[in-house]
Amino acid sequence: MTRTLLLLALSLTCCPLAAQDTTGLTKAAVSRLLAQTEAAVRRHDANMVMAAFSTDARITVVAPARLGGTQQFSASQYREVMIQNWRAYTGLSYEVSNIVITVAADGQSATASDTVTEKGELYGRPVSSVSHERMSIVLQVGKPRIASLYATVSAKGF
Repeated sequence: MTRTLLLLALSLTCCPLAAQDTTGLTKAAVSRLLAQTEAAVRRHDANMVMAAFSTDARITVVAPARLGGTQQFSASQYREVMIQNWRAYTGLSYEVSNIVITVAADGQSATASDTVTEKGELYGRPVSSVSHERMSIVLQVGKPRIASLYATVSAKGF
């Protein structure tokens, strides 16, 4: 058990997602976190996407009723939904715009917002969605992590 915990601690310490920061969050560190997460989404790398989230992250997605309405997920549940979506859609494109980052004066937390546009095909039909996302970012073991994600989704073609 002790060896397992040590290996886990070492793997988290060596995670390349975001450099450890002992002084607090900076706009640059949050920007790197978001850029690395976006790159992981484009590669469909669920493990690297989830490495951006805190261990106790909460994700809320507010979608049209026909797509399930408002849903809340733990990080592990969100990972599974992400993987299912990647498998279901073909030709999926993913664009992020309108990124705004605000770091708290004490450097211990930040907020970020953006707009995500996705387009693809589902069962041969073109579909698209626009998500307005708001994230709360905190330091966890000296690294920036997304503690909460709140996304409001509009969709076409579903």
